[in-house]
Amino acid sequence: MRNEGPAVDKAMTGPSTEQGNVAMAEPVNISKCEGRIDIHLSGCFIGDDLQVSIFGGDRPHIGAVAVSYRHPSLKDREIDDVTTSVLAITGHKEDVLARNAAHRIAAETGLTTSVNCGIHLEQISEDEILIVMDLVEQLVDELIALIKAG
Repeated sequence: MRNEGPAVDKAMTGPSTEQGNVAMAEPVNISKCEGRIDIHLSGCFIGDDLQVSIFGGDRPHIGAVAVSYRHPSLKDREIDDVTTSVLAITGHKEDVLARNAAHRIAAETGLTTSVNCGIHLEQISEDEILIVMDLVEQLVDELIALIKAG
């Protein structure tokens, strides 16, 4: 799989979590592309919380929104759990992407996280859907790494 590389716009610095300082005072913009698929992630802090937009393709839009937060488990207060809620626009398929991104970010950083996602490619193939999923995962990995790097 060919990756035309990440483009990271700015480093980030923000609030502290139990895992250390979070990097992100300024918004971060990361992009990845493969073939005709061009996906972007934009993130910024809203107070102590994180807002992330993932978009791209022929017609970027808002297809789904997910909100996740980490909290003590209801069964064992010594263990953390993550709760995620998702709202999808009828007919849109980005709910899985938004949910997975928000859940992973909250689980790995401890930040309450909102992710909106909208990626549209005309006549997308099954192989291209897998590429989109992989690129989004790579973007989320990079964002988490930036946050953890503090």
